[in-house]
Amino acid sequence: IRKVVTKPKVKLRKLSKRKESIQVGTINKILRKNYIEKEDLDIVAICTPSGVHPVQAGMAAKYGVHVMTEKPMATRWEDGQRMVKACDEAGVR
Repeated sequence: IRKVVTKPKVKLRKLSKRKESIQVGTINKILRKNYIEKEDLDIVAICTPSGVHPVQAGMAAKYGVHVMTEKPMATRWEDGQRMVKACDEAGVR
């Protein structure tokens, strides 16, 4: 965390200013189309229900973006392993 906090040009962005709940499929589309594909991101903080972390983490890793998730990382052991494998193969953490 220290490295991120002291980095001079860190920009934090929210996916949406909407206060009502957004369906996870919509979040995935917003994440991919508006941020991962267009922005030069270093890291994505995934703060969605744990059951969808594997899909979103894999998407971020595919585009070379580091991933941080809330706990629990995944709801199934296999999903957690899949997330780690996707990040390892993409060279991100």
